[in-house]
Amino acid sequence: STQSGHYAGNEYKSYLRMTMAAQNIHADMDELKHLLSLSKRPAVRAILEAELSKLAVAAAAAPAPTEVTTKKTAPKSRAPTKKITNYAWDETSKSVKVYVTGIKDANVIVEKENVEATFEKRSFSVMLRDVKGSNFSLSIVNLNGNIVPDDSNVRVTKTGFTVTLKKEVDKMWNDIKVKKEKSTDCDSALIPLL
Repeated sequence: STQSGHYAGNEYKSYLRMTMAAQNIHADMDELKHLLSLSKRPAVRAILEAELSKLAVAAAAAPAPTEVTTKKTAPKSRAPTKKITNYAWDETSKSVKVYVTGIKDANVIVEKENVEATFEKRSFSVMLRDVKGSNFSLSIVNLNGNIVPDDSNVRVTKTGFTVTLKKEVDKMWNDIKVKKEKSTDCDSALIPLL
């Protein structure tokens, strides 16, 4: 019997190992790039650059990770949907990365057709379907600036996914969402003390 299309038995297991290795390599490269952007000491930068070069060679030999760049509609699932509220984010003047972890085990492969992503000028949403018996959804609206939807993407990682948002204008946001203005209606209702 065959599994996942053209792969059977040991071939399929080998394919899964290669795909997971590629995802790990690309995730490690992303983290090294982030650390490199933070590093100021020349010796530390040299070490990080050397490791990044080694991983780049390994990445060239490995299959590309699962990536979605435009709206893709995943097959409908009857599994319950869990809304993701915990995430981390980081930015450069050119892009924002949103990191979601802890929703899957490293040995769980999420097929490309089970990833749905929608990018708009000031919002995005991501849905992973059929992961450990659940669907996972992250939506962020009112982004602090405009993004370029066609240059934004989501990539499945070892324990979750990473969303990369390409900024329309190269500048720091300092917060991922526009802060709501606090209402001052109650200020007018204060009675001055005599």
